[in-house]
Amino acid sequence: MGARHFCSPRLSHYLNAAGAILAVGIASSAPAWASGPGFDCTKTTLQVEKSICNWDTVRSLDGQMTEAYRAALAAQNNDADRTALMSGQREWLSKRNRQCALDAVTPDPTSEEGLSPREMGQLMCLQGIYASRIEALSTAAPTTDPWVGSWSGKGSGMLSATIRRGTAKPDYLVVDLITGMPGCSGAVTLYGKPAGRALHGASYDPTEPSAPVCDINFDLDASGTLNVDAYGDCNYYHGGGCIFDGTLAKDK
Repeated sequence: MGARHFCSPRLSHYLNAAGAILAVGIASSAPAWASGPGFDCTKTTLQVEKSICNWDTVRSLDGQMTEAYRAALAAQNNDADRTALMSGQREWLSKRNRQCALDAVTPDPTSEEGLSPREMGQLMCLQGIYASRIEALSTAAPTTDPWVGSWSGKGSGMLSATIRRGTAKPDYLVVDLITGMPGCSGAVTLYGKPAGRALHGASYDPTEPSAPVCDINFDLDASGTLNVDAYGDCNYYHGGGCIFDGTLAKDK
């Protein structure tokens, strides 16, 4: 069974952006397809992990959580702290499996796209438990990386970004860029390797490899302002009344 979308991939760009504008933070850290889970979906036998593999939003959240866990582990200064973090992660996984098991969740009658109330309840449980874990792990891994973090600012309207290091290629950056204003919104995920204080990011959607490539240049100036200049075919990823160009400052 393939991963399940609750709307078309292209419509998801706009829905994800709208939700992120209302609640910038964990909820806006990545579009649903930004990353896969941190385990092998072909080998798992657990029902809860099979559900994670089937739902794009939770697949992405599991990938983000895995990245946050690895970063937090690398940031620990001694073996005792690393051991405590690994123990806490095992306890959290056990809690996830118990609390979000299909027969343990509270059924949600607002099911979508053919989900049963109990399946919808499981989806809501997983989304909530992952968001809180990602936030907890992020605080355990402080970073001095000038790029990594949450950014907010202005362009044609509201502009925000979440930047993180790639899991397989930590020298590369993954940028989730969101724009929005009344009547217009958009979102795109870009990948690129920074060169000093400059970054050229190019979009790629694994669920839609034929989608146009959006190219955006990012320039981090001496004051810490991140200047965003879109020059590729980016209109595909946002409405006609807004753009990705603008300036961003890192959130405190």
